[in-house]
Amino acid sequence: MEWLKILPMPKKYLYIVLFTLGLAILFYVICNSDIITNIPVFFQLNLYFLVLALIFSLANIFLKIVRWKYLSRTYNQQIFWVDAAIVTISSFFYANITPGKIGDLFKAYYMKRKYGLDLQSGISMIFYERFFEIVILFIFSLLILFTRVDDTSIILLQLTALIIGFLIVFYYKSELFLRHAVKILIKVKKSTNLSYQFILQKIPLMPVIITFILSLTSLLFEFGRLWLVIIGFGYYISPLDTAILFSLSIIFGLISQIPLGIGVMEGSLSVMLEKLGIPASFSIAIVLVDRTISMYLALVIGFIVSQFSLLEMITDQEK
Repeated sequence: MEWLKILPMPKKYLYIVLFTLGLAILFYVICNSDIITNIPVFFQLNLYFLVLALIFSLANIFLKIVRWKYLSRTYNQQIFWVDAAIVTISSFFYANITPGKIGDLFKAYYMKRKYGLDLQSGISMIFYERFFEIVILFIFSLLILFTRVDDTSIILLQLTALIIGFLIVFYYKSELFLRHAVKILIKVKKSTNLSYQFILQKIPLMPVIITFILSLTSLLFEFGRLWLVIIGFGYYISPLDTAILFSLSIIFGLISQIPLGIGVMEGSLSVMLEKLGIPASFSIAIVLVDRTISMYLALVIGFIVSQFSLLEMITDQEK
């Protein structure tokens, strides 16, 4: 776990405080939803839709693996499918247990240790993954204006437009923002061979389009998974509303900087579902089931796979 020793001690304490706060928020949301006294609500979930939702969740993971393998090839590095799976699934664990998903840098570290890929290329690959996911989430959030026109949606529209503008600037001035990632990896490597003058290694238009499509399709499976869980509990909201609510809850979780977005994502999504007429107990049940078969399941699988990836790197180092 050498590479995880990158957070200054104050930030480690902040991480603990944020995670504890998230758990407290989740506990509060659960206690105020009447779900504790209505446990039988969970048994009303149609197993057919649960299985479909699980398949959608696995399809989302598979697309992320495909995306990483494609980006690796784009950066002139052919990798085995098993390694693409290991690095992608391991990152589910590392990214979600660290503030700001800084654990995503494990991917660049793994590619450097396993394939000798330079760290700037590895970080650039991560950039394209995260950049498109965030852009797509904000675009879907923007669609709230066409479904819910009120003071809240106008504020969300303005905020979303502002952030999309920031993301455009971020892309074209990425070097200014990504130097921090290089500084972190310099600490990990304990080396001065890396330059702080990070330059995003941009890719041609066609790979950009394909990466965007893979990211969009992956998120559509996530939207579909939540929609299937809602249907499974006997309620209906439109697929578009589902995509908007899911996107907003993810954004709220990211803004909170709480690991896993725990508490914030569950609370915001359950409240929005209630606003659409789903009872509180069913709303929190829907959210907990969806999070279990997506985030929490991925976290457990990611932890298991991450142990193999670390063992593999240690073995390679001993050789």
